[in-house]
Amino acid sequence: MYDATGAMLETRTMDLGPWSNNQINRIFRNYQPVNGYVDVSTPTDGGAFYCYGSVLDNLTSDPTPCCRRCRRPTSPSSGGGAGRGRSGRLLPDDVDLNNAGTTAAEYQFAWLPRGEDNSTLTLSDPFTLEAGASVRYENVLNAVFGAEPDAVGALAVSASTPDLLAMSRTYNIPGAKIAGTFGQELPGIPADMMIADW
Repeated sequence: MYDATGAMLETRTMDLGPWSNNQINRIFRNYQPVNGYVDVSTPTDGGAFYCYGSVLDNLTSDPTPCCRRCRRPTSPSSGGGAGRGRSGRLLPDDVDLNNAGTTAAEYQFAWLPRGEDNSTLTLSDPFTLEAGASVRYENVLNAVFGAEPDAVGALAVSASTPDLLAMSRTYNIPGAKIAGTFGQELPGIPADMMIADW
């Protein structure tokens, strides 16, 4: 963890199991007020992961995602991320897939619950998306896996072609119909853009 001048504040170490995911809230809580950034890396041989941060609006809790700093890429394969949860409000996740290729794309989702060793993946049925076509999965974890509203974690997508593009959106559903929604969108991240071992 660094402040805005690049001075190191502290170093933290955590264990992350195979295909598992975790969330750290208010990581700068001991240094407020501070502008800074977090550099995440792994010394584990063959280790690879994706991370992002969000800055929350203090009034609305509306998140703005921050890009990650990448060490170096790993071998290519396809993947992505999404999540679902509840914190006083229902937070559904919609996933949009677009086949930018000239042939049909076969794909499958994997559900990765937070805080669990997901070595044995929970896979969806296989799907097919025709060339140039798009599809949206509203409340994807419930629609595809039947997940309960309190479920949180990540979603991976494996595809037969690198031309399958993914985007996820997590947002609130306000109690008053006149109120707007807020949330954040995250693109699917290919495995060759994961942060790898040094």
